[in-house]
Amino acid sequence: METKARRVRSKHWKRTWLNAAVSAQDGSVDDFAANRLAYASANDRKETVNAALHLERCLELIGLLGSSIQDLVVLEAAVFTAWFRKDAVTAQKWLAQVKRLKAVPQSMRVPADVAMTCARKEFDPALRRWQEGFAFIEQLPATSVREKLRASFLEWRAEIEERQQAEVGPQTLAPEALGVGDTRSQP
Repeated sequence: METKARRVRSKHWKRTWLNAAVSAQDGSVDDFAANRLAYASANDRKETVNAALHLERCLELIGLLGSSIQDLVVLEAAVFTAWFRKDAVTAQKWLAQVKRLKAVPQSMRVPADVAMTCARKEFDPALRRWQEGFAFIEQLPATSVREKLRASFLEWRAEIEERQQAEVGPQTLAPEALGVGDTRSQP
């Protein structure tokens, strides 16, 4: 049976609890875990400065972790850099540090692919990859976790489309498209 706490999306976690958890900076695995949770919450709230601070702390403590968890943290650094910083070059450098990318679960690879593609301003391929990720989520068992993922993914699609629209900007139409025709033949 799921507890109510499991149904609360990370952006709604109590900040006082997160602040208390990250206050004990003792260089332990618990220090890492607290910053990982604080990062997830700040990221979900789109608080990039706060999220970056917690992600940096996680990266400082990465040596405490096993190689598979290290890969996930480095992959998250690539995603953060691509999505929030819109820096495809630096994000690719982070991605190159992931030792076993194929071992990373699809649920983590899809966001990485989408963020990297968006950073390169290739929005149509990003939306296709997003659709693959959404189809994967739709096949998961109906749980509150799936519903949180689904809601988050739908919000993300809207953000991708906003970026795409901002990149494309208002379309400039040729005079003939406006019904003006060729003005050279008019007196």
